[in-house]
Amino acid sequence: MKNGRCLRMMNRYVSRGVSIFGMMVALVVCIPNSRAAEEVLLSVDCRKSPHEIHERVYGHFFELIYHSCNGGLWGEVIWNRSFEDCSGVGKWSVEGDLLRQSDLATDCRLVLGADAWNSAEWENDAWNNYEYTFEAKKTGGSEGFLILFRTRHPKIFYWFNVGGWQNKYTQLEKSTLFSGKKAIGPQAPLTIEDNRWYRFRVRCEGATATLWCDDEKILEYTDPEAVITTGVVGLGTWNTTAEFRNIRVKSLAGEVLFEGLPQPQEKVDWRYWNRMQGKITAIWGDAANSDVAVRLESIRSETSMGIAHEGAVLAQQNIRVRQNDPLRGSIFARGKGELAIGLYDLKSNLNVAVDMVIDSADWREYPIAFVENLKDADAATLAIDYLDTNGNFVEIDQLSLMADSSRATGGYRPDLLAAIDGLKAPTIRWPGGCFASCYRWKSGIGPQKDRVRHTQNIWDDVDVNSFGTDEFLRMCEKLGIEPILVVNGGTWDKPRTPEKRAEYIREACEWIEYCNGSLDTEWGKKRAENGHPEPYDVRLWEMDNETWGSPMDVSEYCELLAELVPAVKKTDPSITILICGSGGLGERREGQDWNRYLLEHCASLGDYVSIHHYENPDQFADGPYTFEQYIETLKGLIASSSNPAMEIFVSEWNAQSTDWRTGLYAGGVLNAFERQGDKMTLGGPALFLRHVSANDWDNAFINFDQNGWFPAPNYVVMKLWREHYAPHFLTTEGDPKGLNISTAKNDANRIYVKVVNPSREVKSVSLTLTGMALQSATMRQVSPGSLEARNTLEATDAVHVESADVTVDGQVIRFMMPPLSAGVVTVEP
Repeated sequence: MKNGRCLRMMNRYVSRGVSIFGMMVALVVCIPNSRAAEEVLLSVDCRKSPHEIHERVYGHFFELIYHSCNGGLWGEVIWNRSFEDCSGVGKWSVEGDLLRQSDLATDCRLVLGADAWNSAEWENDAWNNYEYTFEAKKTGGSEGFLILFRTRHPKIFYWFNVGGWQNKYTQLEKSTLFSGKKAIGPQAPLTIEDNRWYRFRVRCEGATATLWCDDEKILEYTDPEAVITTGVVGLGTWNTTAEFRNIRVKSLAGEVLFEGLPQPQEKVDWRYWNRMQGKITAIWGDAANSDVAVRLESIRSETSMGIAHEGAVLAQQNIRVRQNDPLRGSIFARGKGELAIGLYDLKSNLNVAVDMVIDSADWREYPIAFVENLKDADAATLAIDYLDTNGNFVEIDQLSLMADSSRATGGYRPDLLAAIDGLKAPTIRWPGGCFASCYRWKSGIGPQKDRVRHTQNIWDDVDVNSFGTDEFLRMCEKLGIEPILVVNGGTWDKPRTPEKRAEYIREACEWIEYCNGSLDTEWGKKRAENGHPEPYDVRLWEMDNETWGSPMDVSEYCELLAELVPAVKKTDPSITILICGSGGLGERREGQDWNRYLLEHCASLGDYVSIHHYENPDQFADGPYTFEQYIETLKGLIASSSNPAMEIFVSEWNAQSTDWRTGLYAGGVLNAFERQGDKMTLGGPALFLRHVSANDWDNAFINFDQNGWFPAPNYVVMKLWREHYAPHFLTTEGDPKGLNISTAKNDANRIYVKVVNPSREVKSVSLTLTGMALQSATMRQVSPGSLEARNTLEATDAVHVESADVTVDGQVIRFMMPPLSAGVVTVEP
């Protein structure tokens, strides 16, 4: 607690007649540490600036994962609008004696032998102990095969993940409703080659599962918590295409349970959608949008009262509705019958519906508008209701709704757009990240109805490309942000061939032409047709992402750059090229070894080297210095390269938490960036936005649900630092005694001193400023008092900025830094 607050508390006690003894108790409680504050003596010569600080170190990185856009910034209120995010996803087909899966998405599964949701099939002894054999061949992608057994439900199963984790090893995984999916048992060094047939055998006996490949035992594990004792089998892939044949399941008693080739299942579970009643099945390959549509049918039954018909109802929850904010959109449908789409909420008595008559054999778009009789509801239910008594059906696809308030901003959710604007990011990198390494930009332009899903189910999100190139670049124009686009070099598309490389290079060049080309170019004309005649003039282009993780050898990446960079520079010679550097500290493959080879062979091809580093949040104090030393080493490699003018882009950084540790780390690492500003001139942390329901990566700056958002501590600190940016770095002399400090001045000679105290001791700072006369000083500080402090949707301001005391005595400014605090002192000349 600050001294000023202590005095105010004492005054309140005195005014209430509290004794001097009580007053002293209150004062002791206010003191953050019973030991005397440690004195820190520092000095700065305000006349000497060794280097400039580029404001682009305060850039950001916006990746389309964890519902940052769909269900987030983009104003679409429907999740999984095209029904593509579902169990059983994948492009499965039977051709001759082969079962093919030709989708590079994650978690493409097909259940064999029985309906995995029909317990009568798998609750018999035959589906308890059995052997499962088949042959498999990988035809593309980055991993291997998923061999499912004892599958009872989309979330209850075992599988051997063969060649998983970027084709590094094989391991057994188990999924339950309550614990989710997790790896169990030992790892085996089995990886999968392209275009080679493998023979697999799985044996389930009691609690023991055994895997053989080409007659060699690979893994055997006895599950001490074997709660899944029965269930059917399945096949799957993850970021991989494959073929399967000679599939057979035989009980240990000798009964053949399944043999031959399956047909793709109709009955699936759609994520974020709930089957309420009726017959609801999947339509594969003949959808209005992408690959999956939904068929709704009534169920006819005989009762004692006669013939009864149960309608089909599909519903989605957590829809935000506001009385004076109409929702408008559309649905694609075909078939015959009456369809009702309604919004319901018991708490607010919301009950509105739009009725439509479907009578078409072809897909048609039907408008939806909820305008009247709306009520405020934070978590309404949207229901699609179909009832027919004549044996008909209706098929639906791409249901889209957006509030008028979002349409008024250009399609962006107003509160999240304001949250982004609050950071005043000079640059934003987009669309990824790993998302960029399989992003096909042409799927995200033009009418929304024509946009197909992203190729991957990645990071808890199946993106439907609603937020594409134009939406991102228009947002940048709206907020005054310089965009950074990351091209897909085909690094994830395996096997990588010269023909595929040429295709991806051509696509990158066309993307640059779409963004920057004149109206007399093919793609410049297309941009104009999509509503933006003027070129976007995107200058910063990164050549793929984390190429060390694809996996790709650095020499192969250099070969790619040797073809890709000249091609994109020919398309637009004025662009700035960013090439992929390391993804971790140290000398390992993803570290300086990668940078060293890259700079020795490719330095002349790039203007920036792009590096990543994510820190353990417990290293909030030392982590910034460790990373700073890494940057220093990289600067030396650049200096000795053929292109010493190359600069450093820290394109992904953060500490992996949303408590106060990440705020302290953010302040410390931003200070390190300023200290290294002679070469470190471009930055961007991750994650930028994240829905609070996400299943991982709880480190985002902007965290939200359908009703609101809160800033994480890294947002609070980075916003404070950004508001006090100055371009001229000043060297701070003296022993900081654990404080992390950066000092700079602006063109008007206003001084900003940014200080992080990551210790648990109070620091009393005396800073002597020479070379200029001082007039006054102010301080803004964040001091929540605990590493566990955090903001939430219920308490959005628990970690916040407040004023603190600072004095000016001649050329000396004095201020206190409480334990675990961060702050900025502003000195007026």
